[in-house]
Amino acid sequence: MAEFAAIVDEAYEIDEMLTSSNEKAEDFNARGNAFGFEPASYPLIDMTRTEFAPFFKLWKMFDSYKRSKEEWLNGSLLKQDGAAVEKKVEDWWVGAYRLMKTFGDDYPEAKSAAGELREQTDAFKKIVPIISTLATPALRERHWTNISYELEEEIEPDDDLTLQYLMDLDVVGHWEKIENICVVAEKEFSLEKALKGMQEEWQEIEFDVTKTVAETNQKVAKAKADGAKNVTEYDAVTNKLKAQLERRIENKKAETVQEVSKIKAEIIKLTASKHLRKK
Repeated sequence: MAEFAAIVDEAYEIDEMLTSSNEKAEDFNARGNAFGFEPASYPLIDMTRTEFAPFFKLWKMFDSYKRSKEEWLNGSLLKQDGAAVEKKVEDWWVGAYRLMKTFGDDYPEAKSAAGELREQTDAFKKIVPIISTLATPALRERHWTNISYELEEEIEPDDDLTLQYLMDLDVVGHWEKIENICVVAEKEFSLEKALKGMQEEWQEIEFDVTKTVAETNQKVAKAKADGAKNVTEYDAVTNKLKAQLERRIENKKAETVQEVSKIKAEIIKLTASKHLRKK
């Protein structure tokens, strides 16, 4: 780690020196221009900066990855932006591959370092979905209770919760079940938002009772156009919610029946065992 930090520091120092040299050359030309001199060219500076660019890009990118990874692992998980994390990791992963091609066989050590960055970002890409899935307002207390059950540890969804803590609890090994919990949470969250939107829209809708049908003596309520066109959409959302609840109820019933059957079987075995002992 100390060696890596030293290399990164040296790369930044070289870049600063090249930038300073270029600024001095530009300043010198500006002074000469004031006296009517033709601007001088400094091909060595331009060539050196061009040759150094991919090396500086490699170490700058590697440094950014390591610093960001530390923050993502040990910073507050619930404050992370999953989409932004995914984009950064993908950019580094692609960038490392391109640098490997750039260095080729001419710079084997630099190519190896780019390959190491590629491997590390590739490994972290597998963890990114955990950040994206858990850092969401869709997860409520009941969902975190279920996640705690899967990890066999009480999880407090607060600012102190970190990805590293969950990694230490082997969240990856339990991810399939935890991901299912999160999928259900997202569906519930979407329905909640849809229902809330319906409530807000219906508050602004006005109904006018304008006709009486003589044949049936019934009054017909005619909604204004902005409310009437939404009725079908609301019915669809309501039916979807109802169907989801019915499926969950049926699943719970099936689970309960299975549990009862197991209990009955144990009772029968126990009764039979006692009966044999009496004989």
